[in-house]
Amino acid sequence: MKPTQTQWQHLYWRAGFGASWADLQKLKQRNLQVEVRRLVNDGQKEPKKIVLLQGQTPKLAEAKQLSTAEKKALRKKLRLNVPKLNAAWIQEMQHSSSPLREKMAFFWHTHFACKHKNVYYAQIQLHLLRKNALGNFREMLHAIAKDPAMITFLNNQQNKKDQPNENFARELMELFTLGRGNYTEQDIKESARAFTGWAAHGDDFLFRIKQHDFDSKTFFGKTGNFHGEDIIEMILAKKETALFITNKLYKFLVNENINQQLTGRLADDFYQSNYDIAKLVEQMLVADWFYAPENIGTQIKSPVQLLVGMGKQLGMRFGNEFSPLFIQKILGQVIFDPPNVAGWKGGKSWIDSATLMFRLRLPEFIIKAAEIGIQNKEEDDAQKEDLKGNGFRSLSAEIHWEVILDLFKNNSKKQIYEQMQAYLLQTNPQLNQQAPWTFIQASQTEEQFKEIVAWLLAMPEYQLC
Repeated sequence: MKPTQTQWQHLYWRAGFGASWADLQKLKQRNLQVEVRRLVNDGQKEPKKIVLLQGQTPKLAEAKQLSTAEKKALRKKLRLNVPKLNAAWIQEMQHSSSPLREKMAFFWHTHFACKHKNVYYAQIQLHLLRKNALGNFREMLHAIAKDPAMITFLNNQQNKKDQPNENFARELMELFTLGRGNYTEQDIKESARAFTGWAAHGDDFLFRIKQHDFDSKTFFGKTGNFHGEDIIEMILAKKETALFITNKLYKFLVNENINQQLTGRLADDFYQSNYDIAKLVEQMLVADWFYAPENIGTQIKSPVQLLVGMGKQLGMRFGNEFSPLFIQKILGQVIFDPPNVAGWKGGKSWIDSATLMFRLRLPEFIIKAAEIGIQNKEEDDAQKEDLKGNGFRSLSAEIHWEVILDLFKNNSKKQIYEQMQAYLLQTNPQLNQQAPWTFIQASQTEEQFKEIVAWLLAMPEYQLC
């Protein structure tokens, strides 16, 4: 099939963070299946690490040698560089030549929700997710279970044979693999014992043999001297895990309303492929039903998707590196800072009276550099002190208007509006009688063109993709 512009945009909104006008012109000559294969192949290549601080987290023995003031300074250094890593990943999402890898890494970041206050841990986990984004789920699950950020976030440091901590074992099954109803409380208790002694030492995984429970355990009705790796393999042996991941990925890439017949078949293939993520994703992206009208323009953009997508479509770069962080905070999705271990709810939860108003005014804040009178109530005292003086209240950005202006300079006002509408919106807006060209004067100016763009970006339909 020869895709329409809308279908190409649909692919790039779901398999990335939107497409620039230049990207769309190139795609006109390409074959859909070939392009999806290219996206998948590029996404499987080893990514370059995003690193804010070189070296490693000081190990406990080293940290003990620091004075109280030095420890406080170190904690602030680790904490303050997490927002900078946030900004660096946002830039990678917008400019990466492997958009599918970054989109899938973002999916796994929301799936394995983990709060980071240590930039070294955040860097390690980010590379783990980007490296395995389109790899093998089995390998990624084993790796994330030994990841220092996950171990500390879910308190497995405190999981010892005489006093098991069930946090990781519970979330492993409830949120990461099986979903509720596919395990028992006894399974949680027994599997927690298998993960005793799993800890982090600096940036490294550490197995504390003296803290591990080597006694027999009964899990999923089987009895043996199970270790953490055994528990993970027994979870992966259950087809419910393949279905749980497939359903969640379908909601992320296709539609909030799951087609159980489709996901059932996809999950069977996912299970038979030994959890090959790339194969599952490619099956979705080349399917005819992926491009069906009911799946286009029906997804509410997450704050990160809105932010990165707008940047890509406008060739936009903020004057202040912390502006994207401020937008994330106001809209309720801050990378590396999920609200809880379940992550962000997504879907309709992105929109309420406060966030919708900010979303609709965001183009005005950016394009017209309008003053922002919003205070972020969620910032704690440490955050306010850390980021003091960083100019959060200005969202002015450099936009490459000349590129878009040149593309449409010979068109009429109505043609410009219609083409820009097709470019920026995935759904047809419900317009009143006062369409933009009725209030723009006959002479064509750059400012009037910007007015059209601002008008379209402020439409509720721009919140959908």
